[in-house]
Amino acid sequence: GKQDKKGTLSAVVPFMEDASTTLDKGGKVVDSKEWNPDGTVLTVTARYADGAWHMLSAKETPVAQLPA
Repeated sequence: GKQDKKGTLSAVVPFMEDASTTLDKGGKVVDSKEWNPDGTVLTVTARYADGAWHMLSAKETPVAQLPA
């Protein structure tokens, strides 16, 4: 894609997260996620400035269409 006038570029990215478990300080499970083999889609927005890409946002957008 091309950057807009502000130097911002967005990309649609397939994303698959591993299973995870989050524990509190005492070792008690506070969150647990199963592995989803279907994954999801993220729309990532970044801006190129000062010689590097700076991520502005990463939002889950499961209905976004991936390019063919």
